[in-house]
This record gives sequence, C-alpha cells and structure tokens, in this order.
Amino acid sequence: MLLVDDEAAILKTLSLLLQEAGWQVRAVAGGMEALNCLDQDIYDLMITDLRMPDLDGLSLFQKAKGKDPLLEVIFISAYADLKSAVQAVKNGAFDYIHKSFTPDELLLTVQKALEHRHLHQENRKLKRALNNRGNFQGMIAKSQEMQELADMVERVAETKATVLISGESGVGKGMVARAIHSLSTGKDKPLVTINCGAIAETLVESELFGYEKGAFTGALRTTPGKFEQAHQGTVFLDEIGELPLASQVRFLRVLQEKVIQRVGGSADLPVDVRVIAATNRNLEARVAQGKFREDLFYRLNVVHLSLPRLSQRKEDIPLLAKRFLGDYAGRYEKNLSEIDLEVLYLFMNHPWPGNVRQLQNTVERAVVMAGPQDRTLRKKHLPRGFAPVDSLAESLNRDLTLRELENLYIDRIMEREKGNKAKVARILDINRQTLYNRLKVN
Repeated sequence: MLLVDDEAAILKTLSLLLQEAGWQVRAVAGGMEALNCLDQDIYDLMITDLRMPDLDGLSLFQKAKGKDPLLEVIFISAYADLKSAVQAVKNGAFDYIHKSFTPDELLLTVQKALEHRHLHQENRKLKRALNNRGNFQGMIAKSQEMQELADMVERVAETKATVLISGESGVGKGMVARAIHSLSTGKDKPLVTINCGAIAETLVESELFGYEKGAFTGALRTTPGKFEQAHQGTVFLDEIGELPLASQVRFLRVLQEKVIQRVGGSADLPVDVRVIAATNRNLEARVAQGKFREDLFYRLNVVHLSLPRLSQRKEDIPLLAKRFLGDYAGRYEKNLSEIDLEVLYLFMNHPWPGNVRQLQNTVERAVVMAGPQDRTLRKKHLPRGFAPVDSLAESLNRDLTLRELENLYIDRIMEREKGNKAKVARILDINRQTLYNRLKVN
C-alpha cells in the first residue's frame, strides 16, 4: 500500500503500525511523488493526507483514480477538513480517519478497505467466468493458470505501469500484450509492435526514435519513430532481450524521462506511451552475463507476467483445438466441425514443446489433409508418428461402444489428475454432478 503525507511523524507512525501488522508499505512525502509511484507499480490501497503543499489530497485522489480505478483510498483528516473528507467518500474514496486515530481504528479501516477490493476482484472474476466460458480478450483462459493471468491482466491494464511478459516461444505473449492494450484507457490510441530481434542493429534507434532529414544517407525527410507513432497509446517491444546494449541506454532514458531524441536531432520530444515488453529469454541471466543493463531490467520489471507452457494448462487444449479447427475449416472451406475423442486425447497428452503455436500449426495441417466430405478431425489427419501408441490408443483398435470409450477416457483423466474430480470436470467441460454420475455407472 502507498502512504502519502508531508508530516514525517505521521508517515513514520503509519508505516510502523502497518508493517507490524504484516503489510508491505511505501511511504512518500507528497502527492507528485505518489503519482510517480502509481506510474511505476500497482497498489491495493493508498492512505493520504488531505492537505499537502505540492498537490492536495483531493487532486491526488482524482489523478490516482484515473491511473487505477480499482485503487482504494483512505483519507487522513483534521477536524477542519471534515467536510472535504466526507465529499471525497461520496466521490468514491473508501473512508476517512481523523489524525488522532487509534491503532485499532486504523487497522480496522485498512482491513475493510482491502476486503472491499478483494470482493470487487472476486465479483469481476465470477462475472467473467459466467459470461465468457473460458474466453478472455480472445485468449482461452479456462485453466486455473490462465484465470489467474487474466486477473493480473485486468488489474494491470487499468494502470500505466510498465509490464514485462516472459514465457517460452509460442505461448501467446503477443496476445497478452494486445489484451492489456484493449483494456487500457488508451485502447483507442495506437498499439505499435516492434520485434527487437528482427531489426538490424544499425537501424534499431532510427526505428524506435525516428530520424531527422539528412541524419544519414537516404534520410530524405524527417520520419517519426515507433514511440512517436504510439503517442498516448502502447508500445509493445517483443524480444526485448535482443535489444543492443547501445540502444538500451537510450531506451532507458525514455522510460525514466518520457522523452526521445530522433537520430540526427538534439531536441527532446516528450512522449506519452505505455510500454509492454516481452521476452523468451532469462533476462536476469543476461544481466549477469553483461548482455542486458541491470537498471533497464528493473525499469521494465515493474509488473511481471509469466505465461505458462501449454503443457501446464491442459484444460485449455480442447478449447484451443476447437477454435483453431473452426478458424481453419472456414479458411480452407472444409466441412469439419468436430474433433475425434482419440485426437483430443492425443492432444491432451502431447508435450507441445512449441506451445500454442505448435498446436495451431498441427490443427491447420490436419485440416488441410482432411477430405471435402470429412466432418470430424481424426488421427489419420495428423502427421505420421504424432504421438506414441499407448493403452488407450491400442484399445481403439478393438470394437468399443461410445460409452466404453468415454469411460476409458474418463478413467485416464482421473488417473492423470490423481482423482481431483473438480479439475477433471473442468477438463471434460461437464458439471461435477454429471461426472459423479458417470463414475458411479463406470
């Protein structure tokens, strides 16, 4: 939580009480410094004085809510400020306490504010689950891992905090960046994507920051760079770990001072952009190797979103496969509308080293190989040797009823998930009572 007061004694008292109660706090002495903190990090709660010399509490409240609408705010008020404190609560602040507060009064008010924020987050999560059936901003998010990621995306999108997205190739880092932008206050402004690994080292700075006419051979006119193009919107720097060290210095200045200089120019040009970076590398290891600046790493790593491998979110595989089937069946004008149970089983148990991108490519290839009369995607459409034959696949060579095959599949998922019926029901996309009934019959 963030504590704001120009009186050092009150800041110290608040910090000690809240830290002893187990909360992490950051204390600052003025409203402008508090706004800088809100630009750099996410806070659950802000406790602020009403009267401060650089920026009064009400103005800070309005600007802070503009940065993070979910931020809970408690005002510290003197008797002379009581009318302003009451008005602030009417305008959306959580509560106010008098400067002569007791420790118990402070801790109780803080606890209630945090519970209110948690309740709001849970209600939003439930609403999303009811409305989207595992779909979040175009991403499949049925698994617990992706639900937690969706919560973080919603939370960070409403701020201007810099975000670092990490994960293996093919896990969907670009989709997460687009989701953050589409949920942000700058969603109507540009989202400019830059693949740092695809730009020649000699061209990186002119691409990012633009160049003045005559800056180099072929610079026939002044050209704005990606940061200027994204003004008031979002810059997404993919493969940030590939950014050359020389360019990292200039990029660090953009993050720190919000200004750029075009190549060949000397004027500082202000830019207002939200920065999202993504990497499939271990940036901390690259820092240790001297290949990535430590100060830039910490500037980028304000909010870190780590995306799971596809093999860690198996509940999402059937939904992903069905989405890709629909996409490619339409593109290639095929009549496919279903995926055979054996294929789903093979998909669920494949390691997917290439993650979502590999699954997408596999489904596309299978759709291409399907005949014009095929209605169901089957194993014969998959690449030869796609998955090893196991007991379930072997059993499919025998004549089984559909019920026997379903029971065999349920048994295998129950075995894999160690009897966790709630998780098995989510994977099978059936309610828990239906699963219980099937297990009784089985």
